Amino acid sequence: MNATLLEISDQTACPSRREVELAALVEKLQKEIASLRAENRQLKDGLFAAKSEKKRPQDRSNGLDDSQRASERRRGHQPGST
Repeated sequence: MNATLLEISDQTACPSRREVELAALVEKLQKEIASLRAENRQLKDGLFAAKSEKKRPQDRSNGLDDSQRASERRRGHQPGST
């Protein structure tokens, strides 16, 4: 009976090889999750920045040449209107 108690106490005091491997696997997977969450956050930040911080085009003519621009009415108060 004492031998059985010693065996049980040895098994509970010292983790099995499988438990050690599982603990290492859990730690590895937790690090991978943290890494993927960080990458996801960076990609979302980049996506938001791309939407909200668009550069204005240098040429805002929308493909109109000078003759079409001259025929357009100017904005604001028009001469001859009351």
